[in-house]
Amino acid sequence: VGVPIAAIDDRARLAAGHLLGVAVGDRFAVAAADAPLAELTVDRVTATESEAHVAWRSPARAWPPGSVAIALERPRERFAVRVIAPATLRPALVAQLIALPWLRVATDDDPEVIAELRVAHGAIVVSDARGPLFPPAPFPASLGEAVRDLENLATERRLHHLRGALDAASLTVELGVVARDGFASAAAHGTAFAPGDRLALRLVNRGAERRFCNVFDIGLRRRIKRLTAETNGLGLAPGATAVVGESPDTGRLLGLELRWPPHLPRDAPRPESFLVVVTDAPADLRVLESAEHLASPPAVVTRGAPSPIQAVFARAAGHTQRGEPPSTLAHTRFAMIWRDFAVLPEP
Repeated sequence: VGVPIAAIDDRARLAAGHLLGVAVGDRFAVAAADAPLAELTVDRVTATESEAHVAWRSPARAWPPGSVAIALERPRERFAVRVIAPATLRPALVAQLIALPWLRVATDDDPEVIAELRVAHGAIVVSDARGPLFPPAPFPASLGEAVRDLENLATERRLHHLRGALDAASLTVELGVVARDGFASAAAHGTAFAPGDRLALRLVNRGAERRFCNVFDIGLRRRIKRLTAETNGLGLAPGATAVVGESPDTGRLLGLELRWPPHLPRDAPRPESFLVVVTDAPADLRVLESAEHLASPPAVVTRGAPSPIQAVFARAAGHTQRGEPPSTLAHTRFAMIWRDFAVLPEP
């Protein structure tokens, strides 16, 4: 779909803003009769309009009236966040949200809102549909941390939407608890556990090809934590079995103890998930790890140039440079296996 534009010299105004998924760094092309006229790079965005720098491709440095701009990348799906704040403070909040690749400000007509950002009496509160995720933090000092916690929620939504080209039907992922006699199987979805319970995952490669598994925990506040110690994923040869939750030194089944985060209201159960990213080659997916920014400072991890699979997950986590060409999911060999469960507030 073409976006109407108006241009003056080396600047252009587009009739689309962050409510339609446009963000700083997005690129558009303008053409006539299949000939490129100009390329636009967005550098300012409001709710309904954008402004862009014009890089001319035509010596005429002009285009006919009624020209439209075509996005060079598929527009991102942006997740809506409800902003509740005095009118004088809203611009700062909106600017922080639209600077991130997967967030936008909710409108009154949005059918789904992933979170709420509320500012009152010098404090900022981040909530999801179940209630506050953190205790009130000082505003504006904690605004950046609050928005990054919102980004964690958007990253999880993006991960649920990812589909790779790898067939992982031959890999069995079984959720279990650490019982008196060792590993005890539990239902894969919908099972409820409590703080103090210890969970484990049993992985069995029933196929004829070697597989690599990066296993993550997505916690009650949607922090993403890597559970497998191997940098490039846990390697599983054909016929091999591995249990995530065993001590790498002794082989003893210790499990992964569930904990209720401090200051998270204990008024209702909350969802938690294990995610297994399966690849047919080693893949360093540490880029997915996140922090609870209002609770602790983020970890700094140094990495080299990303592989195609790393680029897919870096993009999902909002770490890619704007304007970077997206990886083609249909040709990226990975699979996503989820094991979801609920955590009760009390032991």
